[in-house]
Amino acid sequence: MSKRISTKHTGVFYRECLTNGKPDKTYYIVYKDAGKSKELKVGKFSEGVKGKLL
Repeated sequence: MSKRISTKHTGVFYRECLTNGKPDKTYYIVYKDAGKSKELKVGKFSEGVKGKLL
């Protein structure tokens, strides 16, 4: 698994990946639920997530 790359927003990070052989970013949010850290996949840059998230 690739390493987390943080963004300027708290609890938001991305991982670099390949989509159809082209570089892409998959965005995630991290939060706590009942004291446990959870990670939720939001979507990919190529799917238009950046405009909605950042």
